[in-house]
Amino acid sequence: WDSVALERLDEACDPTLGADVAAIIMQEGLAHVCLLTQSMTITRARIETNIPRKGKNSIYNRDKALQRFFDAVLRAVLQHIRFDVVKAVLL
Repeated sequence: WDSVALERLDEACDPTLGADVAAIIMQEGLAHVCLLTQSMTITRARIETNIPRKGKNSIYNRDKALQRFFDAVLRAVLQHIRFDVVKAVLL
């Protein structure tokens, strides 16, 4: 195999190289990091975090859980989205 054939094989096997758009779909405690190509949607990460309900005693725990959730989403975005390839990010 020559280097051109190996490069073509890598491009064909890596779906992130053909992704034009990235989408981050979020609701309270659940997020999906997806890559959109011309023919398919690839879910790269699913983040689930238990967020306590609002209440008198749990307001500090809720803020802490939300901060952990947003940190996990940011880590997933930085790990799974190649910003040199993706042209747009939908939130």
